[in-house]
Amino acid sequence: AAKPPFSLRASLELHPDWVLILVDKKNAFNEIHRAACIRALAATPGFKGIARYAYLHLAPKSPIVIGQGEIADFASEEGGQQGDGVFPLAYSVGSYASCKALDADAAAEGGMARFFFDDGYIHAPAEVAFDILAKYENAILVDGEVPQRRKCEVYSPTWGAGLGCAPEVASRKVATFRDAASQEEVPVDTDDEE
Repeated sequence: AAKPPFSLRASLELHPDWVLILVDKKNAFNEIHRAACIRALAATPGFKGIARYAYLHLAPKSPIVIGQGEIADFASEEGGQQGDGVFPLAYSVGSYASCKALDADAAAEGGMARFFFDDGYIHAPAEVAFDILAKYENAILVDGEVPQRRKCEVYSPTWGAGLGCAPEVASRKVATFRDAASQEEVPVDTDDEE
């Protein structure tokens, strides 16, 4: 795993009893819906000017042309292509709203969330960190991204000291997190009621 950015390392020093969750998404660049990226570009000041170009470049269900103009019997429908110069920007803008909402949820509890492309970190009190993660996982499904808990990690400098909450709460939260990692799909809340 990559070294956490300075802001998170500083936060770990200030709140060693909290948990740091490294967030992973399954094939994020390949899974995100192109339409979500195009909508986000068109709605974001400063990027509206390239939204039309991005649509032409990233049009959903783009045909694959082989050789001398032969159309393949399959299409490139979602995500970006390896080496695409436009897609890292489109992905970043397309996933920004959900990352910003995650950070706001963590900040409401005194914590934070930071991302570099599809690699993310949540640092928050253990009592709420896993619930914040679950809410984020539900949010990203809408745009085609898939949470991948089996590749996520949980860390706390005071791991043996109850993760900053009552030991039974810490034990339950970490067990739930680890159980979900062993399943093929992450169990997410499908109840629309808040």
